[in-house]
Amino acid sequence: MGIRGILAGALAGLALAGCSAGDDASRDEYGDHGSPGAVLDVREAVEYYPACGDESLTIDGVAWYPYQPTNLADFPDDPLADAGVTEAAALVDPAYLPLGAGPGAAAASAPRAVADASIAPPEPGDDIGTFVIYEGGLAYWVSDSGVSDGWLTTDVIEYDWIC
Repeated sequence: MGIRGILAGALAGLALAGCSAGDDASRDEYGDHGSPGAVLDVREAVEYYPACGDESLTIDGVAWYPYQPTNLADFPDDPLADAGVTEAAALVDPAYLPLGAGPGAAAASAPRAVADASIAPPEPGDDIGTFVIYEGGLAYWVSDSGVSDGWLTTDVIEYDWIC
């Protein structure tokens, strides 16, 4: 095998590693978008299904992009309680709090199967939830079922994977 073969193999390996990066905050290379300020708005019954982690959400003409914050120490431990949402907060299992928060943090940070060719359709309550908008162009969404949640930013993110 010549130098070209070795180079081609190395590049292919790097490309495949990038596609299977899992739930690593470095996937989009934009893990720090600032810190949430004061709560500006809370919206109930927001339809969204972040099956792959690259689905944007548009509300009132503003596009929101999901991401994994690298500066979780600057984020609320319980965004729903922080926003004064008490009824929905009771539905959320601590294992589904934002990555790095709560007792389920280790389990929640396990890699997702984003490379899976088929995406399961949402179960009841998985694709509708509460959306908390913060100062600084950040938001938090959690499904009514508590199965899906995450942080979003108004900063445009171009993801390095396709679901």
